[in-house]
Amino acid sequence: MTFLNSAALLALPLGALPILIHFLARERARVLPFSTVRFLRELEHSEIRRLRLREILLLVIRTLVVVGLVLLAARPAIAPKGVPARGMGSRAAVFVVLDDSYSMDLWMEEGSVYDRASKVVEEISATMGPADAGQVLFPRGPHFACRQLPLAAVDRRDSAAWKEVRPLPVGNDLEEPLRLARQWVQAHSTGRNEVYVVSDFVGSLSLPDSAASEIARLGHMFLVPVRRTRVANLSLLSVGLESQIVQPRLPLSVVARVANTGDVPVQERLVQLFWNGEPAAQSTLSLAPGEACQVVLRVVPRSSGWQRGVVVLEDDALDEDNRLWFAFEIPDRIRVLLIASSPEREILSYALCPPGLEVPVYEVIARGPGAVTPEDVRSAETLVLANVGELGERVADEIVERVREGGCLVVVPGPDVSPRELSLRLLERLGLPPVSGTFGRPGSVTPATFVSWMDRSHPLFAGVFEAEAPPVSLPIVYAGLRLASEVGLSVILRCADGLPFLCEKAAGQGKVFLFTTGLDPEWSDLARKGIFVALLQRIPVYARQRADGGRLFQLVGEPIEVVDGRLPLGGVHEVERPDGTRVRLVPEASPGGTRVVYGETDLPGIYTMLVDGRPYRLVAVNPDPKEADLRPVDVAALASSVGARVLGPGPELRRNIALFRRGKELWPWLAGTVLALLFAELVISKTVPEKEVKQRGTLGV
Repeated sequence: MTFLNSAALLALPLGALPILIHFLARERARVLPFSTVRFLRELEHSEIRRLRLREILLLVIRTLVVVGLVLLAARPAIAPKGVPARGMGSRAAVFVVLDDSYSMDLWMEEGSVYDRASKVVEEISATMGPADAGQVLFPRGPHFACRQLPLAAVDRRDSAAWKEVRPLPVGNDLEEPLRLARQWVQAHSTGRNEVYVVSDFVGSLSLPDSAASEIARLGHMFLVPVRRTRVANLSLLSVGLESQIVQPRLPLSVVARVANTGDVPVQERLVQLFWNGEPAAQSTLSLAPGEACQVVLRVVPRSSGWQRGVVVLEDDALDEDNRLWFAFEIPDRIRVLLIASSPEREILSYALCPPGLEVPVYEVIARGPGAVTPEDVRSAETLVLANVGELGERVADEIVERVREGGCLVVVPGPDVSPRELSLRLLERLGLPPVSGTFGRPGSVTPATFVSWMDRSHPLFAGVFEAEAPPVSLPIVYAGLRLASEVGLSVILRCADGLPFLCEKAAGQGKVFLFTTGLDPEWSDLARKGIFVALLQRIPVYARQRADGGRLFQLVGEPIEVVDGRLPLGGVHEVERPDGTRVRLVPEASPGGTRVVYGETDLPGIYTMLVDGRPYRLVAVNPDPKEADLRPVDVAALASSVGARVLGPGPELRRNIALFRRGKELWPWLAGTVLALLFAELVISKTVPEKEVKQRGTLGV
């Protein structure tokens, strides 16, 4: 038991006041002269004892009444089971973490979940007194600073100020909010600290153990779940392209994954694809609760350049998970530098720019091994080396640097290639294993091996082979290079004897593709196989898109960072947000080129990067897909793991908060006891016979 107003206990000595008054106010016996006392009636001893007992009983009752009144002022209370009594009745320091994630915008007939959570915060605010301190905090996810506002309780007109300035929802990460809550508890250690987490508690929401446990140790932590009713809701989980090799005027498949995250089945819901602001494709789907499926939407890009798209679901309970934006660039003309001798140069040029092509994808620059200059290397995005026997040291240095900066290198050996020179000048410097020797015999009638396996899941082959396609004619190999190892390599094609035929390796920001045999007919029949043309035409596009990051979108809160050597350091750099507002940016120099960063990606949609008013890049920003997970968390288990308590948001919330804050007060029973004692004192004092009262002075009682 504790006392909410312990200072009143200083008045407990007043309980001796009735005793003191009794002795001070008692009448002394008077001596009267009588000639004889034999005519006085002799008092019986039993009457005397009875009078004295009544006096003592009245004295005890009056003393208890005074003590009871003092205890009433001290407000005794009993703490709830398992709740320490420290700080009960003292000044409360209230810290409320109000979940502002996307799932809180789930709409129901009576309003959104966030509206219900707001009412809970208002109920908590209503329990505060004038001397109490309060803060309400919006988490805002892991990428943004939390927003804190005072939770006023004195002026009710100001108590809802926090509600009017709710920031944009960005995520449900609670690590930073609980760290701030822990600081709040430590700063208010002299009072009663209370931390409330008001949330729908769905999906991957969790509480950092260290911060939550520290809060529970120093104060009191409460979880207030705001539950939703049964709703119908579809969620877009992801969007992607079936093939990473995208070219204008060729069909492209956009693949979206949709899940029913609601509680009821949905029938014939519309899924639409908008491409560059225009309707492009649509489909319908039906899903039971918990089911998911893929939707394929096909479109034909009309031109090259930056493309923007968005997959849209019909409106339902949660609007934020009904759209996924994406953006990527279809290269206009990729500059390819061919460094090869005459026969290989003609084969490669024909494969990259076949006759009859309406719009060439590549700008091909062909050079002999001795005619290439460092300027040629720096201006190219993809470099193809075929049967290059001697490569100048300066040109080799430029090739290595260009690849590390994001360029693509394709190496095709041949009879003029020196394995040792190739290893020292290029392969080892780019992180590839060296060439340990050769295999087979050029010009042999009997093949040394043949290609027997391909990684059909590699993006280079996406959309090339149909499900029921016949076997592909693969190259036969008479001679080739043997690598020292395959460590760090991604093998795309492999020979029957286990040797790699085509492998891929990331080098810095660029890519290296290494064939282990050449185009010379004495080495292989690679030049006569259709797969060679398909690979050569797709490798530069694939490498270009991978160099640009290969991501169709990024998540809300992740900063936009562009590093591009083609961007000017001067000029006016801006970003146009999805709502049309423009923000000025400050570029800076970096080893990879001009660097531009924008961090306030709190709004889903398309962000346009501009320099001097001209757009040069589009960036799509979407909410984290985990926000679409509406499965409820076991709040009781979560609270138990960190030493917190669960409070329901219903009509009993105020009473429960008061119970935990002040305990179960005993004043009703104490007041009843005092009234009963007063009544008893009144009854006992009135029942004393008048003659006995007169005799008290005579008896000296």
